[in-house]
Amino acid sequence: MAKRTQLRGTDIEDYTIRRQDINYQDSGSAVILKVAVGPGLKITSTGADEGTGDVTIEMINTDLYLKDLLKNGASAAMNINGSVTPQTFQLLADASNDSYIEEVILRMEDSKINYKDFGAISTLANGFDLKIDQGGVTKTIIDKAKTTYDLFAKAVGDFDIVAGFDSSNNEAILIHVPLNKALLAAGTSDKIYAVVNDDLTGLLKFEGTVVYGRES
Repeated sequence: MAKRTQLRGTDIEDYTIRRQDINYQDSGSAVILKVAVGPGLKITSTGADEGTGDVTIEMINTDLYLKDLLKNGASAAMNINGSVTPQTFQLLADASNDSYIEEVILRMEDSKINYKDFGAISTLANGFDLKIDQGGVTKTIIDKAKTTYDLFAKAVGDFDIVAGFDSSNNEAILIHVPLNKALLAAGTSDKIYAVVNDDLTGLLKFEGTVVYGRES
């Protein structure tokens, strides 16, 4: 009886078993092609590419939840004039620990929250932006929101209106922008930031709070 042929990597023409040599489609024979990290997970691997070689998959423990305001220097007040020079309010990645962003909460206060205006300010000329930089790639979350309606429609989240919250009967809107554990990788230039491109000094208050988790 002939013995089953045993192939080694050196018996293959290019000396390497590559992804194109692996069966990942046929039921009963398919194998893992590559493991990629998803929300709530992290992986460590020994291969040349992430998710190759010896792969360990772990749940992320984000029991340590934090809240920080987006800031321009020491200031969190986004109701400023950014019409001449755009003003950036940001939260940077931590030096030692990964940060997993759950949401950004935008709070706007004015005498009246009108949907066709920006608070009680007339429609903005340039619009408000919210962006995130990850691994050198910029992703736009809110692009050029020029009205209150733009702001919560482009945020694709929930919002709450608080009417008459003070003695002057002013109104506030809280807009929840879901980020689904977007990663700011430790020790990198990753950041989440808002850009004010118009004169927002007419607003009573405008600020952004980042809610995020870190490994405890």
